[in-house]
Amino acid sequence: MDTKIILKSTPEASPIVCAIMLVLTIAGTSVYGFSLNNFLLSLAFFFYLFWVGHGIGQHRYLSHNAFKVNKFWHIVLVFSAALVSFGSPLGWAMFHRAHHRYNGTDKDSYLTKNPVKIFFCMLNSKHVYQADGRHLTAFWVSFTHRYYHLILILNNLILFWISPFIWLSFNSAVIMCYLAFIWTWAIAHRKFFFSYKNFNDDSYNDIFCGFILGEWHNNHQAMTNRLNEKVNWWEFDILYHIIRRIQIA
Repeated sequence: MDTKIILKSTPEASPIVCAIMLVLTIAGTSVYGFSLNNFLLSLAFFFYLFWVGHGIGQHRYLSHNAFKVNKFWHIVLVFSAALVSFGSPLGWAMFHRAHHRYNGTDKDSYLTKNPVKIFFCMLNSKHVYQADGRHLTAFWVSFTHRYYHLILILNNLILFWISPFIWLSFNSAVIMCYLAFIWTWAIAHRKFFFSYKNFNDDSYNDIFCGFILGEWHNNHQAMTNRLNEKVNWWEFDILYHIIRRIQIA
């Protein structure tokens, strides 16, 4: 049975969250400095947030329901999806489902091929995101949607209490995630010397995004709910190999 969820206003506000994170990171760097150890920890946080929080949690698990997990991993993925700070897990999933539902039309939730403008689309409360809401009615999905900003605030306070070093590294990783997302969308619809197509539409695969970030965009657009985005023998989907270790039949 289909469940329709209509969000007339979401708590995403990604540009605002990004701006706050950027200010906190700059302020933290000016006070505590930023060492090589900060960078290495930021890199570890980045891959956790972008792979587990965004690529696996927000995208393949919540948006596309491409695999099943047990209760423990469900909670881990949902909260990781919130901590990546692209928006509440529910809000981002609905936003992305609307994109696929209306892809190529004026109703496309992304509205633009400009990667920076995508974030500002999320700010417009006049947008109505209506799509198939199945699998998005679970308690923890609703919880992280309702208390999204509070979760981000508590996460910052807890990390700062544990160690300003860890807090600064984590916020730096969030900024890196925003830059990575902008990069993936910037090259997703433009031809570069390192991009190519397996399928005939307006999207491209990018070697860097595919191997490092697990985003094979052209493959994904053609096979939306496929778990493994690999098509050619030499392509490698890192997210698929992570998912294989946590999914259940």
